[in-house]
Amino acid sequence: MKHDQKECIEVGKRIRQLRKFYQLKQEDFANRIKIHQSTLALFESGDRLLKEIYVKIICSEFDCNQEWLLYGKGEMILKGKTTTLEEYAKRHNLSKLEREIIKTYMEIDKDTRQAIIDKFSHVFMDARFDSRLMVRNDIMIHEKDENKNEKK
Repeated sequence: MKHDQKECIEVGKRIRQLRKFYQLKQEDFANRIKIHQSTLALFESGDRLLKEIYVKIICSEFDCNQEWLLYGKGEMILKGKTTTLEEYAKRHNLSKLEREIIKTYMEIDKDTRQAIIDKFSHVFMDARFDSRLMVRNDIMIHEKDENKNEKK
């Protein structure tokens, strides 16, 4: 099957879209599919043809619809597949501590889980819907730290 430059560029755009969907840096995405970051950059720019083996690896690793990846048809992510916590944790690069926190949360009683949700829901919602807030807060904290150091 012959691919032209336009097809390579479109596939590259979809690879980048998939990577951004999972909020991964090029290096992290590349590591997951066992290639160098520079190779991924060539795929994303459309300067290198995505070989069939990498199509299969990407689709398997990220639950990606092959028709979407190659042709832009259908949904990006395959629906209906049950994902284990370990698969989810791997996909989102969760640390061992983050995995333990999630497992522990799932094992505590319903009332305690509800109390945690009541206490922290606003924090998670703010972070999820406005990541700029987290960046802005970080800048403000950094600026406050610098001001403290200047006063000393």
